[in-house]
Amino acid sequence: MKQNSQIDKKAYELAKAYLPRLNIPGVTMDLVEKYLNPFSLPPKPATKNELYCRVLESAQNANMKPGVIGRSIGGVDKLSKVLYGFDPTEVLNHYDKWE
Repeated sequence: MKQNSQIDKKAYELAKAYLPRLNIPGVTMDLVEKYLNPFSLPPKPATKNELYCRVLESAQNANMKPGVIGRSIGGVDKLSKVLYGFDPTEVLNHYDKWE
């Protein structure tokens, strides 16, 4: 049993070090550690409004979208006024026609 534990530990360490060794810009051991530590990630949304805000934040995560969406208005949180505190029900009530 102890031997399996040692093999598992070695496999884990090799896997953890794999991506940082590829010298991909931005992929560092610190980044890998962040994703392996659940306490370093933001807490799960507790309300529907928080979830809606998180969806909007995630919509800007690829390529230059943060610069286009969030930075241009000073952050996604600035949308709170026009999105009724990120309340999807209120948004649908006020913006019910997509056209």
